[in-house]
Amino acid sequence: MAKPKAAPEDVALVLGATEDASQLAVLRKRGERVEAAVLAKAEEGKPVHGDLVKLTPRDEPQLYDVETLHEAPTPTRSGPAQVSSDAYRAGWDRLFAPKRRRALN
Repeated sequence: MAKPKAAPEDVALVLGATEDASQLAVLRKRGERVEAAVLAKAEEGKPVHGDLVKLTPRDEPQLYDVETLHEAPTPTRSGPAQVSSDAYRAGWDRLFAPKRRRALN
């Protein structure tokens, strides 16, 4: 019988804070990956950019266990937004339509 895989270690090391302490600069280690991140307090009515996480302090100063409460959605496609309004099409035609030659009299 195979052992269930243990969840990868997820810890954050706080490197510093802004003057008003509204944001924290951290290094986050998830499994084998190390990422630089900025953490800010979640506020009602404001969008969340990235993962929503909960920090639990460890015995070592400035080191926290990270629990991901909600992962940021991954984009399903890349590239610019696909715009297909009438105004967009008219502008496209003006810019990229083949040039017509004027008839010489």
